[in-house]
Amino acid sequence: MSRINLGVDINFGTIEITIEDQPYELSLSAATVFLERQNADIEPGTKYHHVLRPGKIDNIASASERTSSGYEAHAETTAAGLRPPTLGLRGKFSKSSKREAEAKLAVEFEIILVEPTGQDRWKAGGPDGNPLRPTRDLRGPIIQSFRNEQMTPLCVLKAKDPSISVVGRLRIQASATDFRLRPKQQSYIGAPRSAHGSIRDGLKNDQAPFHKRAENADLSLKQRVAALALIQAPKKKSSDPMLDLAERTVIIEPETPHAQETDI
Repeated sequence: MSRINLGVDINFGTIEITIEDQPYELSLSAATVFLERQNADIEPGTKYHHVLRPGKIDNIASASERTSSGYEAHAETTAAGLRPPTLGLRGKFSKSSKREAEAKLAVEFEIILVEPTGQDRWKAGGPDGNPLRPTRDLRGPIIQSFRNEQMTPLCVLKAKDPSISVVGRLRIQASATDFRLRPKQQSYIGAPRSAHGSIRDGLKNDQAPFHKRAENADLSLKQRVAALALIQAPKKKSSDPMLDLAERTVIIEPETPHAQETDI
């Protein structure tokens, strides 16, 4: 009860829905995991953290320095009346220096899949979901109790009172902006014939970008409508804008000593 590895496995998938006879996939780009605990403290430094790609900074600097200096001097002897000759020194001094420096800074941002964001919560994904996936969302294993044959618990708990149970309640939530709607089959009905003909005749090279912009706008609108419909029912019952996706409760009981056998 003094060191409890809370192993958690969370996988995200997709939901297939149909809008206007077209198939779509509804998925998540981000979610929040909450842990409510009783009779337990979290050991510092044991919270789950998964980095897909570490960030780095490359400083590529090339510098050239060129310094040149020239000195020119000569002496003249002059006479003024009966005075003894005096030595006059007239000199010319010139120095030029040129320094050229060039530095290039290349920054590769860190990609974090899961990170702790509060005392008892973790954030999975973000606006781009998993940027390494073509779909830019969260699919498959997101939090794993084992990775590369090593134990990776969500956190390590320590019972405040080892003689009683430790209770943990996990909740997964998402907001309306965390959902992504993607068509399974790309299909688009173009603009009216007159408008389409005008674009085709006048701007043939712009047809593809026009279609893409119109398709993205249509998809974005449907995505917002679908996400709004998902959260309407929970909002009627609660003022919390977050939608509950899943919930699990775990109970860790303290070990009891085995009763000693006695001969009667």
